[in-house]
Amino acid sequence: MATEGNEKQIVEPSDILEKVTKIEEARYKMSKMSFDVIKAKFEGKNQEEKEKEIKEIREEVEKNISSLPFYALPKKAKIEELKKKFLSLSYEEKKKAFDGDGEGSKILKETEQILAENIGKAKYIAKLIEEMRAKKIIDDTKLSEEIKKFIEGTTNQLPEVDDRIIDLLKKIRPFKTKREFYQDKLREIDEKINRVTHSKKMQRWVLGTFKNEEEKKEYDKAQAALAVLFSKKKEILEKVKESENTSNVEIIDV
Repeated sequence: MATEGNEKQIVEPSDILEKVTKIEEARYKMSKMSFDVIKAKFEGKNQEEKEKEIKEIREEVEKNISSLPFYALPKKAKIEELKKKFLSLSYEEKKKAFDGDGEGSKILKETEQILAENIGKAKYIAKLIEEMRAKKIIDDTKLSEEIKKFIEGTTNQLPEVDDRIIDLLKKIRPFKTKREFYQDKLREIDEKINRVTHSKKMQRWVLGTFKNEEEKKEYDKAQAALAVLFSKKKEILEKVKESENTSNVEIIDV
């Protein structure tokens, strides 16, 4: 177990998982309680006790975070964005939100969903911390900060780390590199092109064999569709080339 004053150096793997899980569960609980407090205030109810409880939970969260050698809140940037959106709503829109209506309600539900998902990611965050500590990444302030920003969503640039850590990052923040994303798009387009060009009708039409005028019109439509698909394919091939020619590996959330 970790000891007072030296927790970051000797915290055990089992303690890491326990602390990260407590942090994510507490964040979820605080969010729910905070919204309950706001709702109750709209109704003119005193919420002093609940506010005191939220403060105590927040202090416990901060204590657990400070005891860890590394920590990052998944989708922190998105959570902050949603918070700002909610606070910018009018009094009436906020009131409707607590009744399950309007844009405010959507914001509350999305925030709750993110925080609930983060509880399930606790085990991967704990494993990441263990990997970072084992590989001395914890001692590399710059790289640690890059990983933190990536997890929080303030950057889409993938840190230069090994495959094991990349796999864990994908569990915490599901993503594809731009190259992977565009290659998937290429496969989809190729499949569509093949479906058109390898159809029995098309194989007959390219030889100039049409049963009637209606088939000629159908052929013209198919040719127009193929032109669009080939144009998209060219565009995506250029993006694949761009992604291969840059040293910065950027990602797309999935």
